[in-house]
Amino acid sequence: QTPILRALASTDDLNLRKGKVEEAFERPFYELIVDGIHSHPNSVRLAYSSYPDGCILITDAMKILDPHLHDGVHEWRDGKRFVKEGDKLYLEGTDTLAGSVVTLDKCVRNFSRFTGCSLGEAIKCATFNPARCLGIENKKGTLRSGADADLVVLDRKGNVLSTWVKGKEVWTKN
Repeated sequence: QTPILRALASTDDLNLRKGKVEEAFERPFYELIVDGIHSHPNSVRLAYSSYPDGCILITDAMKILDPHLHDGVHEWRDGKRFVKEGDKLYLEGTDTLAGSVVTLDKCVRNFSRFTGCSLGEAIKCATFNPARCLGIENKKGTLRSGADADLVVLDRKGNVLSTWVKGKEVWTKN
């Protein structure tokens, strides 16, 4: 892991010359899980304000993520079990957080609320920025001629209405 903030004894450590400061710093991409569990709203706001174009929204990517999974004890992996309480998962018999089951659309809504950015700016962090990080922004994360027609249609509040893959609707909210 690379820390976002790095302490330096002085700028001489970077061998900077006047007018060359900007060239010495490569702007990194960074990922945020904005589920309201992994990161505090103030930390999210600070990270985003430092470099919005590098922000990538992700989920905890829990394999057992199922919006219909009820609260309670469930089988996991390696014979372990977890307890689901709302959006949180704990290892059974402990208070050890195992992760969250928050979906990306909820992370996008949380991000907009935590940072004060528009829903459009939050969506960019979940679509275009990740595609740009991977070097596939001409095909993914964009609405342009020649791009893949993989789309998620949201209402004005950021709730998913339908999902499209290669131009075909694969899911719709009744």
